[in-house]
Amino acid sequence: MRLVLLLACFAAFAGEGWKSLGPFGGPAGLISVDRNNPERLIASSRNGNVFLSDNGGRNWRRLAFPYAPGSSIEALRIHPVDSNLFLAAVADETGDYSGVYESRDGGDTWKVAKELEGQGAFALAFFLKDPSIIAAGTRRGVFLSKDSGRSWRHLHQAGEAGPTPVVSVAFDPQDAEIIYAGTTHLPWKTSDGGATWKSIHAGMLDDSDVFSIHVDSKSPERVYASACSGIYASETRGEEWRKAQGIPGTDRRTHIVTEDPVYSRLIYAGTTAGLWKSADAGQTWRKLNSHLIRSVEFHPADGRMMYLATQDRGLLKSLTAGIESDEINDGFVGRPVQRLAFAGETTAATVLRTNGTPGVYLSGDFGRTWKMDEASGDVTGFRNLLFLKSSGSVRMREGGKWNAVSIPGNPEIKFLEAGGNLWAASSNAIYRSPDGRRWLRATLPAKSVLLEIFPGAKSVAVRTADALWLSVDDARTWSRLPSPAGGRLFQLALHPQNTNIILGATASGLMRSEDRGKNWRQVDTGLHPGFMYSIAADPAHPAAWYLSQMGKVFRSEDDGETWSLLPGEIDTALIRHLYVPAGNRGVFAVTSGQGIFVRQNLPIIRALGGGTYTQ
Repeated sequence: MRLVLLLACFAAFAGEGWKSLGPFGGPAGLISVDRNNPERLIASSRNGNVFLSDNGGRNWRRLAFPYAPGSSIEALRIHPVDSNLFLAAVADETGDYSGVYESRDGGDTWKVAKELEGQGAFALAFFLKDPSIIAAGTRRGVFLSKDSGRSWRHLHQAGEAGPTPVVSVAFDPQDAEIIYAGTTHLPWKTSDGGATWKSIHAGMLDDSDVFSIHVDSKSPERVYASACSGIYASETRGEEWRKAQGIPGTDRRTHIVTEDPVYSRLIYAGTTAGLWKSADAGQTWRKLNSHLIRSVEFHPADGRMMYLATQDRGLLKSLTAGIESDEINDGFVGRPVQRLAFAGETTAATVLRTNGTPGVYLSGDFGRTWKMDEASGDVTGFRNLLFLKSSGSVRMREGGKWNAVSIPGNPEIKFLEAGGNLWAASSNAIYRSPDGRRWLRATLPAKSVLLEIFPGAKSVAVRTADALWLSVDDARTWSRLPSPAGGRLFQLALHPQNTNIILGATASGLMRSEDRGKNWRQVDTGLHPGFMYSIAADPAHPAAWYLSQMGKVFRSEDDGETWSLLPGEIDTALIRHLYVPAGNRGVFAVTSGQGIFVRQNLPIIRALGGGTYTQ
């Protein structure tokens, strides 16, 4: 009976899988509303993830979109008739992941359209009178589908002038033969389904990048275009343009211009410095908020219900036509997390801000909720204290404030890591603190540039420009280690009790040493081929370790000799760092682009003797 209960407990833990901790919010890219079920929304983050909400944005779940670092989702739409058909336009620098992706099962599976594979895709538009007709703007021009995306053809005749690259596209609402295409240099138009194209730029500044084009649903002779030089309107189907007045030059980089779903003369513009509204078809404007707006969507029958994708506050929902709005970010992750730190009851995360600088988020409930701190820098936890490497110096958090730490000689600190000691280092010096307050200058292993610190509970290793070094006596003496075979070394993990055992995660697999790094051998038992990225020891269970490979996590119960795959996977993610803090809080994973995840530690079941570790 006891064994049955243990196995049932194991199965329950395995079924729970990984839970996203955010921090929720961050840079959002696009949002789209299902015209048939307005409670259903799809949205993307700026770092290339796609999320779905079935309850009007109250919470979100990440879809298994083929995430690729370095790629950008430029357009994201739900089909106007088929609510299970999603389309995404993707571009990246190499073209490896570029194209138009489609899902016909509500986001569960995705594939790239074969005619557009490798094509940088930037825009999508439906002809609403017959939504089986879809236009896609790409690096090579406009592609057209007449069967809801099952096949595509290029609307550009060889040797003829035409728009390239196309970053925005729109249909005349009455005539699918009339298509507008915005390029990185002015707009174009076809009136014969793409057989011929002509440039339509009279009245526009000559260097205008046309980010979006919108045709009035009730008066198609009225066309709007948003560009780097501002907002333009035409009353002649694009033959002549006039520049909108009333929006200051500081706000003129306009990502999107669109209309209210009921009253077409109500026009909204999403700019780099706020949301603007015009009640007279673009003649005059007033500012509604100051957020950088990338995408605007409406409830299809009520323009007062508005959704915004912003650069600074994630996703917003307004019930007052943009005058007031609330964040709807539960489950939506757009913040790039760099690392985690644990100090007593406090969890801290280093997160890249939208300006590229590292910021700090704090949680007092193990990551269920987060609060942004005013500090800027890279955070490290040591015992019950938090430390911050900021602008080359170190600060310690006490009483809710960050106070400067005095290190002998006031060096410019480049690295800060915690193990049995707190280690701070410049490029040519290393310092040790046993309590975070007193600092001692330690001996560097060689006259070489210090590149990385690998702290352990009873030892420390460093990587210099030309070698690996190990110390087991608080950096008084060092021994040189041969680098483990297997290509690039991602992480060196030192055993918390036995200083003879070292594990190395490399580009070719896991390497293990039992003699302080003098000799290495590859460990294969239970592991999948390929590179390993991050390793963490379990402080609650001797001989227990965790190891990451892409979105998979493996566990060892015998100091890394054999491994088993944990049930559940963080889909399409690269786990950059694993953490197993004291106190049985679980296993934490910091991913590349998808935030922080946690799962409860699995109980270890001993096959021989019936011994168990419980939590």
